[in-house]
Order: sequence, then C-alpha cells, then structure tokens
Amino acid sequence: MIDVDLQRPSVVFKGTVIDSTNGGAIPFAKVNVRDRCYIYWVDTTDIKGYFEISMQAGVYDIEVAYNGFEHYWQRVKVTNAEPYTIKLQPKHHLFPGVKIVETDWDNVLEIEANAPTQKMEINGVKISTR
Repeated sequence: MIDVDLQRPSVVFKGTVIDSTNGGAIPFAKVNVRDRCYIYWVDTTDIKGYFEISMQAGVYDIEVAYNGFEHYWQRVKVTNAEPYTIKLQPKHHLFPGVKIVETDWDNVLEIEANAPTQKMEINGVKISTR
C-alpha cells in the first residue's frame, strides 16, 4: 500500500496594501482570506502596508478593509508567486459638498468645501463651511 499525501502545498500569501491614488502604504489595514468552506485567515498590515499569511495553495476570497477607503474584495489564486499588491480606493465624499484634498494620516491638511452651509468634525476639529 502506498501512502499518498493529498494535501495542497503550503504557501505564504504576502503583499502590500497601498492607496490607489498616490501609491502610499496603508498601515494597519485588516486583510481577511476566506476559502469556500468559510475558513478564515486574518492579518493586519504593518507600518509599511505589508502582510503575510501562511496557508495552503488554492483559490481564496481576499477582503481588505480600512477606514476612509472603499471595501476591497477579489477572488485570487494563491501560490508562492510574487508578492500581491492590493490598491484601495479612497472614499471621496465622507461629507456632502466636502472633499478632503490632502492628509498625512494624522491630520487633514486641506479641505475643499462647496456646500452652502455644512457643520462637521474631523479628527476633533470643528469645521463650518459656507
């Protein structure tokens, strides 16, 4: 009798999560990997947007979430190939009539406001537009 291991090979699914508009790394994004049996692997990106998950080769649903960005979902074939790059799209209209033009992760640096009158708070700063 021959004993055959039918397990899929182990691989490391690795990559970087970046902002699609400027290519900047997105630190602390949640990366979820799910197979068809709803078994999950989870990682959080490091300060450089890098993640690494050990798993078996196969086809998986990849989901990435980060505040201020659109939810990302993609079905991918995971192998020991080159690192995977996930580009998140920013949410552009957090407040009606207000567009955040630039941010440095801690502070909003510039805001464009086109609404007639809008009151809001961003990072603890109260803003009123006219």
